[in-house]
Amino acid sequence: MTQRRITTILAILVLVGASALMAGKGHRTHNVLEISQSGDITKTGLSNTGRAEITRDNWGISVRGVASGLTPGNAYSVWWIVFDQIFLDGLGPPLVLNATGGIANADGDMHYGALLPLGDYGANEVNPRRVFFGGSLTLPLGATVWNHILDHGPAQSGGVLRRQLSTVDEACGGECALAQEVWYEID
Repeated sequence: MTQRRITTILAILVLVGASALMAGKGHRTHNVLEISQSGDITKTGLSNTGRAEITRDNWGISVRGVASGLTPGNAYSVWWIVFDQIFLDGLGPPLVLNATGGIANADGDMHYGALLPLGDYGANEVNPRRVFFGGSLTLPLGATVWNHILDHGPAQSGGVLRRQLSTVDEACGGECALAQEVWYEID
């Protein structure tokens, strides 16, 4: 292969790659929410302070936040609740699955972050309790997204802690209490 041919092929690859990056760049949203008692994104009686951010693009959804006003030393699980176009069209259920978890620090704050890529999230045989209700993420830019943060009580150790951070009912004596709910509106 000649030097000129190699240069031409590399130039085409660079142009195609740059076009793909530029096409995806215009399809991204980013919202920052300050969570306060007067806001519409939390419910009365729940932890009602903090900060949450959501970023959506063609490949998925990511969130990061700080939940405040939690019980220091308690374990919390964070859950995705996603109402995708599949749900809105009446073709499937909302997607409900574990996003992450953490332990509130001495000030009652818990930092969290999670990524939900495109895909089908049906039954998960490896950890069936991680996916509480199956569904798909097909159109992240148009999906309505909530994060529920559940209080599992004082953090335990070992396998119990892992289950506290990733299930809906570990160490709660039944149903865990909803500590915070964040609704990410679509601009």
